[in-house]
Amino acid sequence: MLKLRPHYIPCCPEHRCKVFRVKNLYRRAESGEFRLDAIRPKRKLNPFIDHRNIVNTWTELQSIMDDRFPIGHHRHEVALLHRHRADDGTIGGSGMWDPKEMMIRRLFWDLNFREFKTKHGREPHCNLCERGDMIPKKERFFNPKYAPEWSASKRIWKWVVWLPYRVLMGF
Repeated sequence: MLKLRPHYIPCCPEHRCKVFRVKNLYRRAESGEFRLDAIRPKRKLNPFIDHRNIVNTWTELQSIMDDRFPIGHHRHEVALLHRHRADDGTIGGSGMWDPKEMMIRRLFWDLNFREFKTKHGREPHCNLCERGDMIPKKERFFNPKYAPEWSASKRIWKWVVWLPYRVLMGF
C-alpha cells in the first residue's frame, strides 16, 4: 500500500478555528464518530489576564482520536484542542476549544493544519491567508499577533491563482 505523508499547512488561529468549525470535528466526536481523550491540565508558568478579566492559570488539553487507525498512524489523532481555565474552574478566553493541530482526511492525501512556526526572527505567515482567503481585521480574534492586510486587487489575484487548490482542499 502506498503511504503518503500528510501535507503540512501552517495557518493562523482564525483559520484553524474556521476549518475546525466547517469540518464539525467536535460535534462528530460527541456523536461517537471519534473518541474524545482528555489530557491532564497543566499549570501555566506565566498566568495572564484575558479580555474578560479572568486570570488564566491552567491550560486544558483534549485530543480527538480516530480509533479506526492504529496508534502511531498519522490519522489516529484527528485534532489537539486547548482552552484556558482559572483556578476556580472558570473557562477563560472565548470559552471554546481552540485547535492547535488537525489532521483532515482527504481522498489522495491528508491535510495537517498546524500553528505556524518561525525560526531566526522570520515573519510568520498563514498559507490560507497568503493564498487569498484573508480574514478581515475586524473578524480576527481579540488582540491578534498575526493580522496581515492586502489590497482588494491583490486578494482577488491570490484567490484566482489558488482556485484549483481551494477546490482540491474542499474550501
